[in-house]
Amino acid sequence: MKRNAIFLVLAVFGLLTLTFCSSDSDDDFGTLTLEVMNSDLDGVYEVGETLNATVTFISEEGLTQLNYTFEVDGVLGVKTTQTPEDLGLDPNPISGTVNFNYVIEQSLSGAEVTIYFEVIDLKDQKEERHFTFNVDEFIAVAEFTDITVEGPLFDNSSKSFVATSTGMAYSASDIGDDSNLEGLIDFGFHYFGPLDGISFVSPSDDIDSWYDLSGTDLNWMTRNRTTLRLVDNATSTDFDALASEIDLLIIFDEGGDQYSTIVELQEGDVLAFETDADKTGGSKKGALIIRSAVDGNTDGDYLDAEDYLVIDIKVQN
Repeated sequence: MKRNAIFLVLAVFGLLTLTFCSSDSDDDFGTLTLEVMNSDLDGVYEVGETLNATVTFISEEGLTQLNYTFEVDGVLGVKTTQTPEDLGLDPNPISGTVNFNYVIEQSLSGAEVTIYFEVIDLKDQKEERHFTFNVDEFIAVAEFTDITVEGPLFDNSSKSFVATSTGMAYSASDIGDDSNLEGLIDFGFHYFGPLDGISFVSPSDDIDSWYDLSGTDLNWMTRNRTTLRLVDNATSTDFDALASEIDLLIIFDEGGDQYSTIVELQEGDVLAFETDADKTGGSKKGALIIRSAVDGNTDGDYLDAEDYLVIDIKVQN
């Protein structure tokens, strides 16, 4: 039994990993046979997901070639041919198994893909098998990075309110000067005290001791209610890997209890969110990460001009 692993670069389709196991024997295995098995029964993949298939052959005369070809939406690609020697094997094995592990590339978004496998033996006999799968359409997320959210100063000047659709932070004064901004705001940064710590608050949760959003001075007519969920154990690596709308739907489902006001946040936390259904364009799901929480004057709170957060946001388009 021999086992070798190689990496093949496909012209369009990226990287394919093959692990080959073969055995030699004097037994009569009969005519050339080929079997292809794929464990994913529904045959639907997402960009970035790994496709696994197992190709098994038996050859009476010994294998000379293992070929495979990709067909994408009816367009046949170039056949790739591998000899046993290319795979690091002795010539003409009489049986073997090839494990294909292929990461779905973004270029296959929304496509129907067929992989054809072909084996040829010393008698020039050929056997072919294939399987077909579909790739869900890849819809990229909107990304906003390095958003500075200032600690609340209670004088309407701090840029403490965040609109996930623009990736910007606004002050209550900004919003007072342009009433169209009210409907964009999804949450604000607040500090309730040492017990609750850093908090995100939906405008719907009108807190008189913070900004009296419905009061005479501000008089917000539109106060969105945003669903916020802390994603336990999510890391910056997990956040950085979010690339498609499907990724956002998945991480939202993985989030914990949902709140319109969420407290006890800290640097490094990843949150999933869903914006108000009444917003223009309907509700959107997304995720954010608190990259930095800066207590600029090191007084233990986040209520001063020197205090701020830096957050990144990813949201459905």
